[in-house]
Amino acid sequence: MTKQDLINFLQASTTPNVVEKTCQANGKYFKVNETEFEQDAEKLVIEERKKFPETKNIGVYAMAAKITRLDFPIGAPINLPQYILDSKTIKSLQNVDNNMCFWYCVAVAEGCREDRASRKAKELFANFYGAEKRVTNYVGFDYVNELDKYEKFNEDFAVNIVSYYEDKTISYVRKSSYNASRKPIYLNLYFDHFSYITDLSKLSSIFMCQRCGSKFKDNFNLDRHHETCTLTQEDVFCKHPTLWKKDRNLIVELADTYGVDVDFKYDYMITFDMESRMQKMSDKVSDKLTYTMKHIPTSVAIATNVPGFEDDKFILNEDPEQLVKEMFKWFDDVGSKASQLMLEKMEPLLCRLESNEWLETKVQRYCEVIPILGFNSSFYDINLISRPFIQEIMKRREYDGVNPMVIKEGNRYKTIKTGQFQFLDQMSYVAAGTKLESFIKAYVNVQKGWFPYEWFDSYDKLNYLTHNLTIEDFNSSLNGSMPQENFDDLMKICVDKNLVTVRDLLEWYNILDVRPMLEACLKQKEFFYTFKLDMYKDACSLPGLSENILYQFQISGFEEYLKEKPKKIGYYTPIEEIQINKRIDGYRQQDEKAKRPPCDLTVDCVREILENGNHRCIYCWLKLCSYTWSLDRIDNALPHTKSNCVVSCIKCNKARSDKMFKEFYRHKAMLRFEKDHPMIWLFGEENKDAFYKFKKNITGGASIVFHRYHEANKTEITRTHYDDTEWAYPEKGKAVKKIVGFDANALYLHSLGEEMPCGKLYFKENDDWSKIEKQVLDNSLFGFLEVDIEVPKDKWNYFSEMCPIFVNKEYDETLCGDYTLNLLKSLERKPTKSRKLVVTLKAKQILIKSTRLRWMLEHGCVVTKLYGYIEAKRRRIFKGFMDWVSDERRKGDVDSKYAIISEGAKLVGNSAFGRTGMDKNKHKKVSFCNEVQFNRAKNDYFYYDAEEYNGVYEVTKRTRKVKQNMPLQIACSVYDDSKLRMLKFYYDCIDKYVDRSDFQYIEMDTDSAYMAITDNTLEDLIKPEMKEEFERDKCNWFPRTDTEEHRRIDKRTPGLFKLEIALAVWHVWGRLEKHAITALVRKQRIFTDRNMIVIGRNVLVNLDAFEYDHTWLTKYEPEQVEFFTGVKSLELTEVVDSLIDLEPTPIELTFMLAQCSFHYAGQRFQGEILKATEKFQQILSDDLHDYYVKDLEKPRYSERLAKMMKVNNIIQRHIREIRPRADLARTFDIFSVEFSHPEEIGFFGSLVFSPVLLLLSEQNSVRSKIFNKVDLRKRSKIEGFHSENDMNLVNSTFTATWRYPYRNVHHHMEFKTESGKVKHVKYVTANKTLSDELVANNLGFRIAEDDVFTVLKIPLNQPALRLVIFLPKPEYSLAKSITKLDATRIGNLFKEFTVYNVHFKIPCFEMSSTLDTSTLMRLKNPKFHKLRFDWRQPSEKYLEQDEDFHEPFVKRIPDRTPFHFVANRPFFYTVFNHRLPILIGIYTGTRS
Repeated sequence: MTKQDLINFLQASTTPNVVEKTCQANGKYFKVNETEFEQDAEKLVIEERKKFPETKNIGVYAMAAKITRLDFPIGAPINLPQYILDSKTIKSLQNVDNNMCFWYCVAVAEGCREDRASRKAKELFANFYGAEKRVTNYVGFDYVNELDKYEKFNEDFAVNIVSYYEDKTISYVRKSSYNASRKPIYLNLYFDHFSYITDLSKLSSIFMCQRCGSKFKDNFNLDRHHETCTLTQEDVFCKHPTLWKKDRNLIVELADTYGVDVDFKYDYMITFDMESRMQKMSDKVSDKLTYTMKHIPTSVAIATNVPGFEDDKFILNEDPEQLVKEMFKWFDDVGSKASQLMLEKMEPLLCRLESNEWLETKVQRYCEVIPILGFNSSFYDINLISRPFIQEIMKRREYDGVNPMVIKEGNRYKTIKTGQFQFLDQMSYVAAGTKLESFIKAYVNVQKGWFPYEWFDSYDKLNYLTHNLTIEDFNSSLNGSMPQENFDDLMKICVDKNLVTVRDLLEWYNILDVRPMLEACLKQKEFFYTFKLDMYKDACSLPGLSENILYQFQISGFEEYLKEKPKKIGYYTPIEEIQINKRIDGYRQQDEKAKRPPCDLTVDCVREILENGNHRCIYCWLKLCSYTWSLDRIDNALPHTKSNCVVSCIKCNKARSDKMFKEFYRHKAMLRFEKDHPMIWLFGEENKDAFYKFKKNITGGASIVFHRYHEANKTEITRTHYDDTEWAYPEKGKAVKKIVGFDANALYLHSLGEEMPCGKLYFKENDDWSKIEKQVLDNSLFGFLEVDIEVPKDKWNYFSEMCPIFVNKEYDETLCGDYTLNLLKSLERKPTKSRKLVVTLKAKQILIKSTRLRWMLEHGCVVTKLYGYIEAKRRRIFKGFMDWVSDERRKGDVDSKYAIISEGAKLVGNSAFGRTGMDKNKHKKVSFCNEVQFNRAKNDYFYYDAEEYNGVYEVTKRTRKVKQNMPLQIACSVYDDSKLRMLKFYYDCIDKYVDRSDFQYIEMDTDSAYMAITDNTLEDLIKPEMKEEFERDKCNWFPRTDTEEHRRIDKRTPGLFKLEIALAVWHVWGRLEKHAITALVRKQRIFTDRNMIVIGRNVLVNLDAFEYDHTWLTKYEPEQVEFFTGVKSLELTEVVDSLIDLEPTPIELTFMLAQCSFHYAGQRFQGEILKATEKFQQILSDDLHDYYVKDLEKPRYSERLAKMMKVNNIIQRHIREIRPRADLARTFDIFSVEFSHPEEIGFFGSLVFSPVLLLLSEQNSVRSKIFNKVDLRKRSKIEGFHSENDMNLVNSTFTATWRYPYRNVHHHMEFKTESGKVKHVKYVTANKTLSDELVANNLGFRIAEDDVFTVLKIPLNQPALRLVIFLPKPEYSLAKSITKLDATRIGNLFKEFTVYNVHFKIPCFEMSSTLDTSTLMRLKNPKFHKLRFDWRQPSEKYLEQDEDFHEPFVKRIPDRTPFHFVANRPFFYTVFNHRLPILIGIYTGTRS
């Protein structure tokens, strides 16, 4: 029914046009009249936003109204559907006169024939209405207002109204209250027409409850159901508490149960990736919303590891429906082959399951369903092709009869499982925010591709020639412009791979990801095999797998326990022979009755079985006696024989029933194991009140603002205090010198490792706090307590900043301070109310873990009332899990071959406990159905939403019954312990050792805290009298740095606080800010000279005219120093010109400043900081979108965004350009001062330290003083630096210790100085193990050759630094080859470098050479360094003599097929920093 049909239908009635609309989400009702119904949908959305201000509308993607006419007259000529006309038990009455269908129905009920009921109907009409109404102008029977009156008027009938559907189901519209005392009659309501039902029982075989959707075979059962039917969601618990258990992999479970040796792994999978063209459009939906672009699926690339389908598949089609059909055809072929192979693999298990059809079918399904993986496919790819995709899914349902299983969150399809396929999203198995490129690089090397997305807006453009593409065609509103080097690389790829047209380019680009993605997925799967889990079969997301692994650590040691036998009994009473014979007779009768072979047991056999079982029950280990013993068959299909029987107690024998022996034995063994190893139990019906206590009080991670604004060298520490009457701030305080942040390493993992509430949990009411308090304080009571708690007034100042009580409370913005109220006013926002996690000094009836409560009591908090407690057994059941994650990550830090396992452990550790706190009441069920099924579903009270796809409906329902089987106590315990750790960090560390006048918290998140301090470091602020204790205690709070081993261990120790990067990007912010001010003043015509820039407050500089005194800074000339500072960079004018053109608003400029800074910090520091900054950037983007769409009412803002990103890209490009110069300046001591923030003049401190560059620097007495201030231990790749003469660089001997960035193997270098000149260098070569790892990671030894040289490149201690040996071909002498070497040849050789497993033989040599730094640095006063560069003398197995040379060779014999490189003739070598040679030498075969 369209909107207009509904309006016409409403207008057909003469009574007030009122409809009732059911809000299916919450069961509430509200009315809108016809006029309101016709209002613009956008206005309705705005009204809804006012009702729910805490929600954020991102658009209306589906809308439906359930219309039930309640107060309009029934009666109209109507064309009834054929299924009603054909029914033998319905009198249709479709052609009655004058809207008299109700009266005709009553006339037929009184016995009239359908074709002769007119007179009787009019008589009934006149009897009821009298003279009030006339037949000639009758509009119909208003059953809402008139039917109750009629039943009082006519006491013969009980009138029921039902709706009969095409699928032969019936639901009640109105059920009479007189059914028990009168004759019930039934009227069928179809739109505004009544038909008479002659026999309801024959009309339908299915009766459906209108409220809950339950179906019944007859009306009697439906009537009985109505008495108990409820419209509220129902929680379902087991009758009794049960052990928390996670199912094992299906094949693992069955193979163990049936004793079959079969590999559980599902070997095959498919990866796919869709590409679309972006068709430009202008579809104005409303004044505020216009669609500008439409994504149309164009191609798909598919890869698989199924034999016979090794070649990647590329499908291209202009028609999306045909594209999807071809894709599914390929899936069918691949899936069929994979199914055949897996069924063959599982043949041994299937043979054992022939007698169990249900299990056999489950294994067959396991083999037949192949995982199909995309990356972000749940959100993009499947929604892109949703209509034809779901059509294909439904076709396969009709073929195999298997209903698709759908799990959907919002617009994301987490999984869609059919009889042949299971569609999964790889993004569900990686950390949030992970990009496809990052995922693939973690496991395999991959070439990055490029494609002109936004240029590709038409299918015809596939015929364009690639050489006609320009770099501008690759511009993106999201990523900005394409770097020139990337464009050049792409054009070279097009030539090399013969990509002539854009179609060729699309095929290359589309296929580029699917094969590496397949390889990466297969490698990630291997990680979970350790836990006997198949990644894509056992869970549809990483949290599901992680929860299973977490459970496995809970039962650590159980597999060994299974092998144990019960202890022998010292004395037992023998069972009398008469009792044994009686049991044997009973077993014989059982076997005869079941038609099994005869029982062959004897008394001696039974006694032997009892003896072998140590006279204990094999299941529960109960000591047996004459009235508790029995024999239980191992295989229930076989008779009672000696080999098939074990001794059991009667209780366990009955409990086992027909369960498999191994399955039941494992279950009972787990219960025995739990007695000595307390575990987590699920809640049952008998203790569900404890469950609801946990659910009510669960609180997530805290995110709290303490002090809204601090800035170094501007603000002061002014802490609030309470003076017995009011809260106040002091007027003055110490100046803030620095903002620092501390992040708790893996805080939730640390909390998981703490004591967990094990055992069966019951809430016990108790108000005797005096008794319980003692147990809490002496730690004899462990669990959770429900209390009223507060901070007494004498402790208000102590807890004034970080309050210790966390509660979920309604937060009213009207109670905020002036700052927040003014902010809301400026944003034109009204104060709202919402529930938030807040900290407070007082709370009522909250549940607190006993460990945190004990800490709070010890620090002065007071419990004013106890309601009760939940006592638990304590055990650190997940400590092994915590240690495993930490140890695996440490292995990855040391050795790159463990990198994949390390990354997997990290993901598991971060996602393990999250599901335990999942609110299952919010889950919804999604199903695909046809129109008939949809018509029934939409009337279900629990109906939530629906989408229509060409006749197929995706229906979403709220769950009516929720099985509560989540261990909620784990999440509550983790959250509570994490809060305790943050409280302890504040009060037992920071506040204990630092005076409050020297620090102030600014904000904290779940696991991090930011504070303002009055000195450069926290350690500088330690109270003098506390320094000794702090030194002893700090290892409990911060990672140790005294030794490399401690540093390595503590880096991954959960719960320790590491210093976050503070103010890491302020110079980036400052750079853009100065450019923006320059643009502003130039726009205001304060000056017009393009060379004028703002460099500070009220300071203007002319770039062409200004000069500066640099003598205090460096001894070099200004033109030489400019190379390093970049002060006169073109970046300045380029950015300013762009900003003048853009004219950014304050909001836009704030976005640019923050985005540029966060992007720089993330790219610079990577790791966790990268994740955090990407999250911040996403928040910024969302806020900017809201600003454009809601505040400026400009939904088309992509052009402005592109201009803003262009400015930021220029700044970041400039940073990348000057960073290498900054490294050189730092290494060569160009500046004779120490900069607090060297980035401000273009220095970006390198995180990789270069020993070679250090040795080349000129060390004089002046600079050595500056150099001595540098803490070399903090340079990430330097592990130690030792001097015999207290770091005096003038005359000294040094030993530097460092490691390669690829592994934690230490190397050493010694050098000597005389009068500041480096005289001796001993350098260590790479070893074989390192070589293998570098090659495996595409980072190792590289070979290139042309007609003159064979070139070997060996990586040194940082990626930019390498030793290159130029070995002339045999036909060239060394002298002749040098004449052939120029910059062009070197460049070509460098481009051709390829990673090889090199079999090299390089002589150990010493060589004196001269490095002219004046040429390198453009210095007027030349300085020379004489170096001796020699290879380490390795062990004998790596040495080989050569008759032509006096020196032995360093050799390396690789394991794989090598490239042979033998330097057995003169060559020359150079050390390169990127392509800049910094050391050049010639080797002639002697030491001289």
